[in-house]
Amino acid sequence: MKPFKASLRRQWVDHIVKCVRETATPQRPSYKILSEWIAKAAGDVSKSSIISGLVKSGLIPEEHFETPLIEDICVSSPDEIEMASSAFATLTFDKHD
Repeated sequence: MKPFKASLRRQWVDHIVKCVRETATPQRPSYKILSEWIAKAAGDVSKSSIISGLVKSGLIPEEHFETPLIEDICVSSPDEIEMASSAFATLTFDKHD
């Protein structure tokens, strides 16, 4: 989880710095931009980090760490990232004040 959070944080800071330089005010990123960040952060996480996290959480036994299922769920190609970003951007969320 730490590499995923670090990637998101890095992208968030880059966005805030860019906004402040251009408009002097930080702005909320769009849902499309957020979905791109999430897809990129997920793609940045190594297979070994995912397996380690699943083993530590007890979701998979340590002796089964070489499962091909892990590779199947990782988003890695630019087409997969774009598809995931587009799908996420079309979602609607309830706004709570």
